[in-house]
Amino acid sequence: MAEMEDKPSEEVIKQVCATLRQWSLEGPPRNPRRTAGELAVSLEAALSPAQEPSQKEEEAQTDPEVNEAAELRRLLGELRLEYEDLSTESRERSAELLVAEKAKAELEEKFHDASRREEQLRASCDASMASSEAEQLEVSQLRRRVAALSAHLSSVLSPVSAACRIRPLSSYKDSDLGTRTLSVDGPEITVEDAMGRLRKFKIDRVLDDAPQEDLFLAAAPWVEHAALGGSSCVFAYGATGSGKTHSILGEGDETRPGLAHHAIRRLIEGQNCGEVRISMLEVYCEQIRDLLASCEGGAQPTLACSRRDGQGKMMLDYVEVTLGEAGV
Repeated sequence: MAEMEDKPSEEVIKQVCATLRQWSLEGPPRNPRRTAGELAVSLEAALSPAQEPSQKEEEAQTDPEVNEAAELRRLLGELRLEYEDLSTESRERSAELLVAEKAKAELEEKFHDASRREEQLRASCDASMASSEAEQLEVSQLRRRVAALSAHLSSVLSPVSAACRIRPLSSYKDSDLGTRTLSVDGPEITVEDAMGRLRKFKIDRVLDDAPQEDLFLAAAPWVEHAALGGSSCVFAYGATGSGKTHSILGEGDETRPGLAHHAIRRLIEGQNCGEVRISMLEVYCEQIRDLLASCEGGAQPTLACSRRDGQGKMMLDYVEVTLGEAGV
């Protein structure tokens, strides 16, 4: 009889141990205080001395007030635990509310500052609207004058013109390059070779430390000639590291574009609602490469001079890109 009475107590203790082991692996439940109180009540009931069923029934029949008081005490303990949980949750919610109110106040202040700045910008934009329209009209007139002058220059200049652009010593990584072996005297330049001998060249124009915009202005007449339907050729020639790529393509970004970028932009702006077809080739180590074609094996495809047209002109299978109004 005693063994049968001890079995429920052992089951309760095993259940409590399993719950505590689960806590150690997964962490406490959402309401740890309430759950701990329930486990304590289960352990107290399991560890209390067993009573005979007849005795419990007799006590229940003879003293119902004692049973009711015990039930009320149990309910009171549960309500106390639940009250403590609610108090803790209420304090956490109050702290979150204070943080949210502080963030709201900061956002409102930023919103008011942005509104004031927007009003100031709107007022300045309204004030400069008239001047902006006048400036746009002036820029348009200047562009037309530059185009007219370039067209006139292309008609009076010689078919072939040579210009020399000098790379500054400060652009080299090595600062111990010595003195400059090139001197300029008007259209004549003098170069000193490694043996100390002087060689003189006479050219049409010297661009000494000229920015990218001045380089384009020097080639603008030939670009305008091409925009009017003629044929023009502008190419860079020089030793490795002399600045050919910098002059033609720039730095690879929009801060200092090269001559090719300026020329393409000018051709597109002067297309008069028509279309512009462009191709871009590179002559390097006696090979002609198509820069607008898709790469094959990590390199641009090379073109072969193997056929001519009916007029004897060399034909190359290069890629052409058409730029209409969408390319402006």
